[in-house]
Amino acid sequence: MLSRIELSNCKFNGPIPSIITNLTELIYLDLSFNNLTGLIPEFHMSKKLTHIDLSFNRLSGPLSSVHFEGLSNLEYIGLGSNLLTGNLPSSLFVLPSLQKLVLNYNQFDGQIEELPNPVSSQLNVLDLSSNNLQGNIPSSLFVLPFLQNLFLYNNQFDGQIEEHPNPESSQLNILDLSSNNLQGNLPSSLFLFPSLQNLLLSNNQFDGQIAEIPNPDSSQLNMMRESRNLMTLEVSHNNLSMFSSSNGNSTFSTSLDKLDLSANKLKGEIPTWFWGMINGSRYLNLSFNQLTGFQNPYTTPSIDTLDLSSNQLRGELPIPPSFSTYLEYSNNNFNALPEDIGN
Repeated sequence: MLSRIELSNCKFNGPIPSIITNLTELIYLDLSFNNLTGLIPEFHMSKKLTHIDLSFNRLSGPLSSVHFEGLSNLEYIGLGSNLLTGNLPSSLFVLPSLQKLVLNYNQFDGQIEELPNPVSSQLNVLDLSSNNLQGNIPSSLFVLPFLQNLFLYNNQFDGQIEEHPNPESSQLNILDLSSNNLQGNLPSSLFLFPSLQNLLLSNNQFDGQIAEIPNPDSSQLNMMRESRNLMTLEVSHNNLSMFSSSNGNSTFSTSLDKLDLSANKLKGEIPTWFWGMINGSRYLNLSFNQLTGFQNPYTTPSIDTLDLSSNQLRGELPIPPSFSTYLEYSNNNFNALPEDIGN
């Protein structure tokens, strides 16, 4: 009996043949990168299916809660880059064996309801990017116990992100919420996810300050700083307003390799504690803000790429590190050029 069909990139067109849905021994189905059209069929007869990849076609219509009903072995659903529409049923996210759900680059809309029994989910990759999804992001998405990669960028999500009740339990490695309409302060619990390496929040409406963790217990803070692995933080094109005063402890981990705070509303002097937190990073972008200077004592940070352009910085041009490869200081108010620049 036929158990595996791999026919990707074969220039097929027209609807998916209905006979495929009658294959009771089918385990693996890949029809990606074709020109298939019409609705996605229901696979109720194929109880052994573990893998469905119909991505990069021209399939249309909605997904219902019964499309994959009864497929208890299904581990992978790939429907990205099609023309699918309508609301997403929340039951889709908690299929008993599903590990990867990829629905990006479609036309899904509406609000995602809270997931029923999210702790039972096996999902480790969820990609809903580049759709027309709206409303609040369900807090239950952040408590999926095995979720490592969550891509929600380029939608119309709005509202605030709730604080995670138990951030130390999160397995998230990549969280991309960029290009939405999210508002409010950056939740401090996001910075306490122990496995998080890439946090992408650009092109939203986040506000508030770049600050230390409020009222930290020193022993707990040290443990959190040792456990955090955050390497990339992108929060450009938001409404962050200023750097707060600090006693030296920052929200940002010293493991940061890339930090982008460009095109916000940061004002005043760049505080000394900030340079200490990003020292050793590869990339820092503070361009298109309203920064005026550097708090003393100023220590030259060890950064390979530094962009401070389009601010209101004045005084003497900061001496860059000798190993820096790219510096952008244009569109400021500097009035003196260091004699030893480039040495």
